[in-house]
Amino acid sequence: MGLTYIPSKSTVTVYQLWMRITPQDICEQILELAKKGLMPSQIIIYLQNLYDIKPIKNITVNKILRILRFYSLAPEISEDRHHLIKKAVVV
Repeated sequence: MGLTYIPSKSTVTVYQLWMRITPQDICEQILELAKKGLMPSQIIIYLQNLYDIKPIKNITVNKILRILRFYSLAPEISEDRHHLIKKAVVV
């Protein structure tokens, strides 16, 4: 029987040890990118390419959309609906 890996809350400190960036810096960058008009998925891709971090939730403890909602910068409609509307307009 194989062992299952269950991530613990200690992963947050592990990322902070080898990274030279704090969660507050990442939150500030998320807010800046949201003010420029990027969608949450585009923000994730940008931060993954810039800092080479895959699970942003492990560093900031919150998901990007929750951070944007807290600062009232979340998009009015979800990304899925936004893309469906764009596709319907083209057709």
